[in-house]
Amino acid sequence: MAEQGTTYAAFIENQGRAEYERRTVLDARGLGIVTTNGAFTTLIFGILVVLKGKDFTLGLPAEVALIVALTCLILSAGAGVYATQLVKYSVPDYDTLRAMLKADHWKDSEVTARYFCASATIRTIESLGEGSDRKAGRIVAAVYLQLAGFAALAASVAIDLLSG
Repeated sequence: MAEQGTTYAAFIENQGRAEYERRTVLDARGLGIVTTNGAFTTLIFGILVVLKGKDFTLGLPAEVALIVALTCLILSAGAGVYATQLVKYSVPDYDTLRAMLKADHWKDSEVTARYFCASATIRTIESLGEGSDRKAGRIVAAVYLQLAGFAALAASVAIDLLSG
């Protein structure tokens, strides 16, 4: 009977690892958005300087598109940084961990110990998942803003190049 619940406990433990990994991946995506925005903006300005010379000026339509682009990219970068914000999640507190070492719990059966550990892991998975869902929503917003910024930058360059 000591093997009772081992499959469930292993499954729950793997889900916990997956949720921690998901959080790490979302943090990396948020930072990637910030990096991409900076690189893309620098590239566009570099192309404009090469094509138009260092003293280039934009016409009003291209300037408006450029302002929209920069606003979207700044907001996107902000959302990317916000997505990496630390989110509180639930883990067993110190008293709970210490209680596991006390005589009344130390003598628990393996099945009982497995059950209580799996229960604690589920609470952590739930809170990690909620935080990761918030991070994912922020990343989606950042991506949409980034796409809008890219489109506005492309429009600004196109307007400027076509206007002579």
